[in-house]
Amino acid sequence: MRTAAIILTVLAACGTESPSDDVTGPFTGPIQRFVVDELVVPNTQPAARDAGLDLDGNGVIDNQGGSVLAALYLIDDGAADPADQIASGALASFVLVQADDPIDDDTVAVTYLGRDGAAATVVGGKLVGGVFHTNALATTRVPGAALLRVPAFADVDPIDLPTAALAIELAPDGRGGYGGIVGAGLRVDELRPLAADAMLRMVEFDPQRHLSFFNQANRDLDGTLTIDEILQNTSFQQLLIGDVDLFDGDAFAPNRDRDDESISLGYRIHLRPCPTGNCALGTPRFTCLDRALDGDETAIDCGGASGECARCPAAAHCTADTDCQTAHCQPDGTCAAPTCSDGIQDGFESGVDTGGGC
Repeated sequence: MRTAAIILTVLAACGTESPSDDVTGPFTGPIQRFVVDELVVPNTQPAARDAGLDLDGNGVIDNQGGSVLAALYLIDDGAADPADQIASGALASFVLVQADDPIDDDTVAVTYLGRDGAAATVVGGKLVGGVFHTNALATTRVPGAALLRVPAFADVDPIDLPTAALAIELAPDGRGGYGGIVGAGLRVDELRPLAADAMLRMVEFDPQRHLSFFNQANRDLDGTLTIDEILQNTSFQQLLIGDVDLFDGDAFAPNRDRDDESISLGYRIHLRPCPTGNCALGTPRFTCLDRALDGDETAIDCGGASGECARCPAAAHCTADTDCQTAHCQPDGTCAAPTCSDGIQDGFESGVDTGGGC
């Protein structure tokens, strides 16, 4: 995978000459571990601007990915409040900060772990008055690398995004933690399949909510939707267009004169000290949107005798007909697939047993 090659290039670059203001180590001092107890993805265009960083050094805030997320919220397809996913443990990210002095230190390492134990390389920088200033991606030759776990689409798990162009800004909160911004550049050709897979799972979870997109993307009119059909959809392609140029082939080489092959992404985080375990676990406010199997749900975020959660899609676990969108829980304990003779408007049907392949 190209991302693996890029990360190897990043690691190899540690032995090359760097600009004088590029913090490359050696990093010393104790390592403090923090849990991401708040993660705020942009849900409006102003929020996207506020959560971005200037990744390519042209004096303009970059956050095309944040703008895409804001657009999803505008059409009610954005992920539910990440706070519930953090409380349930479905979204558990951590940050390590290594410094000799937590206030002023010229050689500081920050490591972002989208999942505990995930592979990552440090983001170098300085602490000045307690504020962490990251190596600028426009000039650094040793950019950070990490797995970012980001809530994006409704009704699906956060997307795991491997990136080898990472910058982090942190400011102390006065309580031993930090507030900050994560900024990253994601290769368009690597992001699109990940986004298409998440979009397909969102559409399949609640087909009736996404009839318009299905009718637009179902090129062969066979009543089913595939990742390839989403990737070939013009609207989807226009949604994910590069806005920054950070790589030359597999090598990290920011340049504003070549084609933009990467999409910038920025979001806000808050860090709480957490030496071990997951200190952000708690009680979700709404268990039907926390991406965990809890409450009386029969499958993640669906089903249940209380009727509080959405009905479950085909193949999801069920215990009663009322758990299923098709109103049919099969003897094997899974929701039946929609048919063209079940007397219900379900699946991708545009009417009762009509349209959507019927």
